[in-house]
Amino acid sequence: MVAIDASTSSAKPDGNVGQEDARPPSTRKGSVDAFVTSRFDDVTEAWKLVYRSYVRTGLIDPNPFQIHTTAQAVSSNNSVVIGKLADDIVSTLTVVHDHARGFPLETVYPGQFGMLRDEGRRMVEVGLLADRREDLGRSLSALFEIMRYAFYDAMYAGCHDIICGVHPHHAGFYAKFLAFEPVGAISTHPTVKDHPVVMLRLRIHERLSMSKLPRGLRFFKANPLHPSDFSDKCKFLPTEVSSSLVGDLIRFKNGQDASNSEARWSKTG
Repeated sequence: MVAIDASTSSAKPDGNVGQEDARPPSTRKGSVDAFVTSRFDDVTEAWKLVYRSYVRTGLIDPNPFQIHTTAQAVSSNNSVVIGKLADDIVSTLTVVHDHARGFPLETVYPGQFGMLRDEGRRMVEVGLLADRREDLGRSLSALFEIMRYAFYDAMYAGCHDIICGVHPHHAGFYAKFLAFEPVGAISTHPTVKDHPVVMLRLRIHERLSMSKLPRGLRFFKANPLHPSDFSDKCKFLPTEVSSSLVGDLIRFKNGQDASNSEARWSKTG
């Protein structure tokens, strides 16, 4: 689930993007440097940031490992995007690609995912999104920067749709800035204490063909990424995951002892 408080944004979505807005944050002084990390240590710190954000906003209860993720996120096919200021991770999201275990949001919207698959549409799900700064008005450019990686990751993987689950109050923000649209009715999400959620989709190629792009898509189009930006993803080695807080958390969620063997991770793709 995407858990960034869009209601605090002071940005003006209807104006044209000026020269400063069109530049990637990484080119600006004191800006966030975003990239797909290959380091498991970075992934762990990123998901600790998600944990703190989700606990702060009441989406999850504290757990003894002080980290939050999903089993589907732990895969070498996925991209964990981080934004750094100096040496500190200040923002993150995870792009989950389809595999045998499905998508995290699919437990809530199985019919909608099935419909898209029947139509032959390939998807990624964006989730585990968090920013250290509580005021989105200050971090909007950082949000666009890490979402840019999700957009091009999906494009280069040959996907048709980017999926995310957000609180219904925030759906308007994602529609106005990024051309997302709802799929299905409002539901509740058991992973985040049954908070309300709505499934959104961004139809990549259809939206790019619009005569007037929303601000976020204009930013993505003006600042393309290269396939090589996604060539060095985290490998999630079974031995590394099993002995980490990530492995402990997944086993904990499954009602298993955190000291169990690494066999569970030997099938992680």
